[in-house]
Amino acid sequence: MPTVVQPDTIVLCVQNGLGSETVVKDVMAGRCLVLRAITQFGAIFSEPGVVDLKGGRTHADRGGHSAARRVADLLTASGLDGRVSPAINTEIWRKLIFNCVINPITSIVGSEVGGIADPRLDPLKRLVIDECLRVAATDGVSFQEDFVRAIAETFGASRNIASMRQDLQRGAADRDRLHERRGRRAGATAPHRLPGECGAHGDHQGHGASKASMARRGMRRHLPR
Repeated sequence: MPTVVQPDTIVLCVQNGLGSETVVKDVMAGRCLVLRAITQFGAIFSEPGVVDLKGGRTHADRGGHSAARRVADLLTASGLDGRVSPAINTEIWRKLIFNCVINPITSIVGSEVGGIADPRLDPLKRLVIDECLRVAATDGVSFQEDFVRAIAETFGASRNIASMRQDLQRGAADRDRLHERRGRRAGATAPHRLPGECGAHGDHQGHGASKASMARRGMRRHLPR
């Protein structure tokens, strides 16, 4: 890729998680502009070549460049509701927290995304959220919002199936445990989120089922009965 980009090329990094833009910037070595973005869309993989896309939005990092507005306008023109964010790291962490709550918990209980609004899950959600907030604080990001309420209001009506559960249903699992590594490096423990995250996604050797069983055993005491 570095050999084909031009000075006016813009590389937009939309991958979930932390630090992908740093990797790309290192590879590009100043050859072109690299911007970070985060997108929040629901999608269900119906069958090969068919994806049911739900509504959402995409935030592009302002990053001191007018190009961010052009990127956002292009996304909007494509039906992806592009917006320019003055605090992209906050948006990245917000989605990361949403994912850390919704993906493993709905995968373990076997519900649609909307099932996360069940108040019986609130104690478990708070455990996950509190751990995420501790790790986010080590990255200089803090929140004042009530994530339990925000998740219920934002996703309660969703009939989507979380990507993690879709992976389990297909028998394919490929999730990076960057959150775990980052938290451990910073000394922020995360015993509650990680069993679900690590358990619901196996590896390429087909260990997903056994790991999911471990996750269920590890989190069972927090689940509604």
